[in-house]
Amino acid sequence: MQTYTCNQNDSSIAASDHSPNGGTPASPMLRHPRPGAFMALGAVLVFALLVVTMAPLPAAVTSANSFRGSSPTTSATFGNCNAIGTPIPSALLQGIPVPRTNVTPGGNLSADMEVMAANWTPAMSNITVHFPSVFFNFPKFTGGHQQLFLSNRSFVMNFSGWSNASLGETKNYTFPAGLQFKAHTKAVIDSMKIAVQATADYGQITLEVRWAWTYNPSPGTTVTSPWSVPTNQSHFPNSVPSIFWPAPYATFLNYSGLTSTIGTNWTATLGGDVSGRMFFLEMEFPSGGVVESFGQTAPLNLSTYTVMIPMENYNRYLVPGTYLVHIHDACGALLYSKTVHAVFPPTAQVTFYLTPAACAGHSITFNGTKYTNGTSGVFVPSTTAYSMSIEGCPGHTFHSWSTTGALHIATGKSMLVSNSGTFTVNYT
Repeated sequence: MQTYTCNQNDSSIAASDHSPNGGTPASPMLRHPRPGAFMALGAVLVFALLVVTMAPLPAAVTSANSFRGSSPTTSATFGNCNAIGTPIPSALLQGIPVPRTNVTPGGNLSADMEVMAANWTPAMSNITVHFPSVFFNFPKFTGGHQQLFLSNRSFVMNFSGWSNASLGETKNYTFPAGLQFKAHTKAVIDSMKIAVQATADYGQITLEVRWAWTYNPSPGTTVTSPWSVPTNQSHFPNSVPSIFWPAPYATFLNYSGLTSTIGTNWTATLGGDVSGRMFFLEMEFPSGGVVESFGQTAPLNLSTYTVMIPMENYNRYLVPGTYLVHIHDACGALLYSKTVHAVFPPTAQVTFYLTPAACAGHSITFNGTKYTNGTSGVFVPSTTAYSMSIEGCPGHTFHSWSTTGALHIATGKSMLVSNSGTFTVNYT
C-alpha cells in the first residue's frame, strides 16, 4: 500500500496505524503511558480493546463469497465489529491487473466503483452510506503510480443489486503523451485507510464493493477490465475485505485548527452517532510512528461530542512539526485523519517545589538560577534541554522528582521545557 505525502480531510496518509489496548476505560478518559504499549500492526491492538464474543456473522448471499463462518468481536459501545484480522476495518484496498496495453497518446483511462447491500431489504432504503475520497493507483513503468481520484460521496441504499457505475465513475483522465504501465502488477482502489461509514450500526447492513477500469485508446477499441471480485478475506498489506460492515457514521463538524500549541489539547467536534460511543485518537508522524494516544467515551443522549488529544508525546514533550491526528471508533475503524502543525508557545512558566516541608528551605538550580520552594521562572520552550541540579537536604535522602504540564526530565542533569508546568523534588 502506497504511503502518500498529501492529506485531505477524509484521508489518512500514514504508513503505520496503531490502536488502543487494554479494556474500555471505566472513566471517560484513557491515556496510554508510553509507546511500548503498542504493537506494529494496529488492528491487533484494536481488538484487544474489545470484549470478544464468538457469534456468527449474518448470512449473506453475495456475488462472490459469503463470510464463510468468520466471527466478529463485540465492542461495549458498538455491538458487533468486523471480524478479527481486519487491519483497517471498513476501508477499501483491492487490486486488479493493470491494462495489458499501454495508453496511447491522447488515450483515456477511467475507473468505476460500485456498491451493493448484500441481502437487501426495503428496510435498508433509509440507510445512507458515506464513502471517503478514493484513489485508483496504477503502477507506472517509470516508477510510482498514476493516480485517478474519486471525491468523497454518499449512496442512499434504496436499491437492490449493484449501484449504477456512473455514481462512482472517474472521467476524462486523458494522457496527451500516453501512459506506460508496469507489467504484471495490479492497479489498486485505496481509501487511504479511511473507513466507509453508514447511518446504521455495525451488522445492520453488509456492503460489497467492486471496481473496474476502462481504457479508451485514441483511436482504437475500448477495453474494460473485469470487475474486482468482492471477498471477506484480508491479505494485508495488499488487500483488505471488500465485503464488510461499514462503521456507524459520525460527522466531522469542526476542530481547533490547523496549528496547535504544544502542551495544550487538540480538539474536534463530532456529530451524528456519538451518544455513548467510545472514540480513540492517535497522533503520529506523517511517515508513521505514534507519539500520543487518547481514548474517551461520550456520555449518553448527546448529538455532538468533542474529542481531544494532548499535544505532547508520552513523555510530556513534543518536537515542533507536522503531525497527523487519527480519530478511530471503538471497533478500530479510522473515521478521520487531520493534519496539525505543532508549535511551541512563546514562553513557558515553570514552578519549582521541594518536599517534604523540612526540605522546602533548600533550592533547585535551573538554567544557572536558584529557585526556592514555590517560586517560578519563565523560559523559552526549546528542543534543547535546560541544565538543572538539586541540593542535598540534611537528614533526608533524595527519592525522586516529578513533573506536571509539558516538562520532561531528559537526564539526571537536564529537563526539556515544551510548555508550562511544575517540577517537584521529593526527599524521604
